[in-house]
Amino acid sequence: MFKYDLIVAGAGVAGLTLAMKCLSGGMKVAIVEIKAAEELGHNWADSIEREVLENPDIGLSEEEITARPKGLHIISPLQSKEFFLDYAFEIVDMKLLHRRLLKKVKELDGMLYFEVSAVRPFLDSSGRCKGLKFNIGDKAVELKADLVADCTGLKGAIKSLMPQSSGFKVGLPETDTSRAYREVRRWNGKGEEILKGWLTYYYGVNGGYSWVHPETDGRVDVGAGIQLGKDYPEPETTVQEKIKQLRLGERLRGGGGVIPVASSYPVLYSHGVLLVGDSAFQAIPTSGCGAGNAMRAALIAGNALLRSRFNPDERGSLYERDYFLTKGADLAFYDVLRRRMQSFSPETLDWLMKKNILGAKELHASIHGIYQRTPAFSSLLKLTYGLTRIDVLLKLKAAMDIGEKLREHLLNIPYGSKAGDKWLQKYHDLLSETYHFD
Repeated sequence: MFKYDLIVAGAGVAGLTLAMKCLSGGMKVAIVEIKAAEELGHNWADSIEREVLENPDIGLSEEEITARPKGLHIISPLQSKEFFLDYAFEIVDMKLLHRRLLKKVKELDGMLYFEVSAVRPFLDSSGRCKGLKFNIGDKAVELKADLVADCTGLKGAIKSLMPQSSGFKVGLPETDTSRAYREVRRWNGKGEEILKGWLTYYYGVNGGYSWVHPETDGRVDVGAGIQLGKDYPEPETTVQEKIKQLRLGERLRGGGGVIPVASSYPVLYSHGVLLVGDSAFQAIPTSGCGAGNAMRAALIAGNALLRSRFNPDERGSLYERDYFLTKGADLAFYDVLRRRMQSFSPETLDWLMKKNILGAKELHASIHGIYQRTPAFSSLLKLTYGLTRIDVLLKLKAAMDIGEKLREHLLNIPYGSKAGDKWLQKYHDLLSETYHFD
């Protein structure tokens, strides 16, 4: 039986990026995917950080860019305040991106298994994953590897079948997920309701957001994301209402799905398995953008796995630590703020934006997932003079304090196993405070 250095479960952007990085460094890699190759990639364009696309391991392909917004136009919940911000994302055709990444994996001689079923980890007597088992039609296949990457999305198809001793977090509360839906519609290029060149973002709609983005003078992307676990209308309802309001034409493409908006749990590697992408909850909590950070995490994982002088456990643990030092700790800070913001009413959010407490700098940083402790955040109590909503400011300040402590804790993540130790217990204690926001 042939043994691989790495088996990647899932051929989304995270899985393909990880496979590509490891193959380019000389590792033997197999990818296992339940879909057919032609089904890969969402049928729409999505926001991906420019910094990620400009990484030489990824490469920026002009033909994949469907639009370059002038910036982000944010409107407060009651439309009393608007902001015009820089937007450090490109709008990328996800079908074309998947096609190019898959082509690179093939060129690097990655082994590809498509349209498989019954994918499951191959465990030894200690519970360590030694590879994957799956079916191709009626044929049972068994592949062995030093490491397995679960890049199967929010369902976490591999980690969900690992023993409890692995310490992986399986599943999220509904309120830590969002359901998004979008449609790209024909447009005649006219009408004052649509701001040409700008991605207009309606903040705080149904525990989430909605948007209108004219990709060209002939088509508009309309979408919405709602917090699940609440009594909010489905995002399709919001989208259809906006389409009717804007008098848009024929549907060109679109779709949706469920997005994790919680930050990563600090066990990203255990028992021979590493988690990357939505299986590791790596979307930006305050915007729901996930593809770019999944690719970033895959590159971090690839760099760690290519450290050939380390054994597999050391390389897996290095990825876990490097991810939190690079991005994960910052996103944990914004996860705490996301929970607090979702506890506020639209009226309260509008007031915070109108008073510039949640101003341009804060919005830009949170939507991009860039840690920035701005004066408006760090000096909230100094702003209470002459204001009537001191209770709101105190709640926001308390949330930020928890976020700071959680971020600092994750920046000091220990190298190696943490399950059951004092470090992990402190993490749980800090995070548990955020579930009591009201």
